Amino acid sequence: MRGSGSISFGFTAGAKKSQRRTGHHPRSHIKNVSKHYVPRSMKNFLQILPIALCGLAGTAFADDFKSMVITSGMLADLPPIHGDQFMVIRNFTQDDGSPRGVVTVTKPPNGGTSANVLAAAVLDASPPDVINSVVIAGPADVSVTCGTTTGNCFISYRKDSN
Repeated sequence: MRGSGSISFGFTAGAKKSQRRTGHHPRSHIKNVSKHYVPRSMKNFLQILPIALCGLAGTAFADDFKSMVITSGMLADLPPIHGDQFMVIRNFTQDDGSPRGVVTVTKPPNGGTSANVLAAAVLDASPPDVINSVVIAGPADVSVTCGTTTGNCFISYRKDSN
């Protein structure tokens, strides 16, 4: 009947406005199907993953300093530092104080000018010596001389990329 003025689309009286326009249910009625198909072991794994990543990152970036004992009066060469690397010398000490050991840096490849960048701290000095550290940027060749004639020197260093 055309003249009656009632048109029915199959909706109930409580239908939402968007449902009346498009003929579809609104998105709030669509259920997330993926939640029901994730195995429990995968859910547990995803909860533990951030903690495991933090633990692995901590061990991967931990300081890995190398140590070396240099006997009295000897010269030791440390690994060369390339252009994209640097070296941190954290500790350089010696047993007694005359003469002091030194860390010498030379610019490669021609063995240009050398510079003493760090002197050894004497362990039994009075007042006590301050143990200094130094950062050496590459490219550089680093050598260590233990200046004492009766004791040993100790050095700790780490080489890393920029």
